[in-house]
Amino acid sequence: MANYKNGLETKESLYQSAKKIFYQKGYDKTTVKDIITDARTKQGLLNYYFGAKENLAVQIYKDFCNDVVFCVDERKAELGSMPRGLLFDMIGYRAYFKALFTDASVTRFYAEVSKLPLFARSMLDLRDYFFNLELEGEAYMGINPRLKERRYFEYLKSLTVGMEIQVFRDVLEKQIDLELQDAVDWFFFDYYSFLFTDGDYIHENIEKSRKVVSRFTFEISPVFEISLSVRPDAKL
Repeated sequence: MANYKNGLETKESLYQSAKKIFYQKGYDKTTVKDIITDARTKQGLLNYYFGAKENLAVQIYKDFCNDVVFCVDERKAELGSMPRGLLFDMIGYRAYFKALFTDASVTRFYAEVSKLPLFARSMLDLRDYFFNLELEGEAYMGINPRLKERRYFEYLKSLTVGMEIQVFRDVLEKQIDLELQDAVDWFFFDYYSFLFTDGDYIHENIEKSRKVVSRFTFEISPVFEISLSVRPDAKL
């Protein structure tokens, strides 16, 4: 029992050390030695618990994404009457982009981690979760009937993940002359047009989501911990 507890403590120590150093130095300049030295452990244990630096970084990034969603969920009561559905999904998705670009260290981490082969695969897993939420929650709102075909569903996940990664890397690197919020608007319309057949419905929710998220303020600690405050007038 004592060894199991020590193992959990070692895993958590590695995870926390990696978060701190990735925030300080970015992914590219962080070495495995940096992490294991800070965690006061051995490389073999990092390999045992996480496999590689890449796996550890992607796990931290996925947890960051989930934390954004949780923060928005916790503030749902402050946004007025809003059942879970397309609008709430857009607000969470837009908040994710805002959080990414709020803090220079997080933006750098995203720019570097998004180039890793494992990153796209992990984003596919998240896309699968959110696509299924949409299909279950708003079937009456004009869901694209082609999504009932599993092959198309899988194709669409792959297509939209690739779109997202490339577009926002290009925005970040100034390869596209677009402000972030305009890029989000355009991406949203194309992305959600694959899911829903009613363009007016998509446009309406894009505008609402932009209005709500403009009143979000994120604060991110030097270990990727997120807090969110919402201005009182952020009601629909």
